[in-house]
Amino acid sequence: METKFTKGDWKATIAELKDFFLCAVGSVETKRVICHTNLDPEMTSEECKANAKLIAAAPDLLEALKLMVARAELRDNNNG
Repeated sequence: METKFTKGDWKATIAELKDFFLCAVGSVETKRVICHTNLDPEMTSEECKANAKLIAAAPDLLEALKLMVARAELRDNNNG
């Protein structure tokens, strides 16, 4: 199955200035911004950072999930 999301490693970037903070996730390979996580004015900088880090980890989490599913299917096939 081919992935449909932006290829490459994703990285969370956090910039904190005096009265403003910016949290973005981008692709290292394509140099494109995937999303910003601080569009909600009620969001704290800590929540913004946590969301950006979680989103940046999404490709790795998907690969881990695929591996878990493959191992479970192999186990089921060997026990069936």
